[in-house]
Amino acid sequence: MRIFIITQNAPMYMAGFLDDFLDLADNTPHKVVGITSLSPIFNNSVFQEFKSRLDFYGLVDFLKMAFLITWNKLLSYVFYLSPSIGCYSVNNVIKKYGLKELKTTSINSNAFVEFIKEAKIDLILSIASSQILKQDLLNAPQKGSINYHTALLPKYRGRQPLFWALLNGEKEVGISVHEMDEKLDNGPIIVQKKINVNSRDSLHSIYLKTLKVGPELILEAIEKIARGDKDRIENDPDRATYNSFPTREDAKSFKKRGKRFF
Repeated sequence: MRIFIITQNAPMYMAGFLDDFLDLADNTPHKVVGITSLSPIFNNSVFQEFKSRLDFYGLVDFLKMAFLITWNKLLSYVFYLSPSIGCYSVNNVIKKYGLKELKTTSINSNAFVEFIKEAKIDLILSIASSQILKQDLLNAPQKGSINYHTALLPKYRGRQPLFWALLNGEKEVGISVHEMDEKLDNGPIIVQKKINVNSRDSLHSIYLKTLKVGPELILEAIEKIARGDKDRIENDPDRATYNSFPTREDAKSFKKRGKRFF
C-alpha cells in the first residue's frame, strides 16, 4: 500500500517514533510515499505557547523539558554530519527516508485533497495531527484514513490522554489505532494494546513506553487493512470520555497527587 503520513513537528518524541516506524515499514511491501508535518502550536503565538507551557509545568519541569528540546535540536544538526546517530527532528526523518514533504497551512484544502487522489494514496496515517481531517480528505485515499491515539479508546478521547490517565490513577494506559471519521478519536478500533503503569512512572516514562510499542502496532493495523481483515473493536461513543488540553490547575492537581512530569 501507498501510505501518506500527517503529523506535527513536535520537538521531543516524534522524530524517534517516525524513524522506528519507517525502519519497520521498509521491510514490508508497503511504502510511505510522503509526509506533511504541521505546526505543533495550535492557536497561540509562540510567546503565548511559551508562557502557557511555563505556567503549566512550573519552572523546574519547564527547564527539564526545555533542556530535552534543546538537546534534540542540537543533535538534529549533528545528524547532517553523521546520520548514523539517528533522527532528532522530523526534517531528519524526511532526509533519511527520502520522503516527499507536502507543505500546507490546511490539510483540508482542495489542493491537498487533490494531491492525495492524484498520488493514488491508499492510506492516510494520522499521528498527532494538529488539524482535524474533514470528510473530503478522509474519503480521498483508497483504503481510508487511520489515527494513532495514546489511549484505550473509547476512554480519553481528545488531547493529552496520557496526562489525564495518570491524573486519574489508571493502572493501565494504552494505544489505539482506529479508522477515522469526522468525529474526534471516533471510528472502529483496528488494534489496541495495554501498557501497565507502575508507581515509579512519570508522564515522560509513560510516553517512552508507548514509543517502544507504537510503531509495531501501527504496522499491525496496516497489515490487517492490506489483507482485508474486517475484525474490529467497538469504539463505543456511549462509553467515551473526552478531555481538552489540561489547565494550570489540572497540573497542580497532578503534582498534589504525587504524579511527576519527568
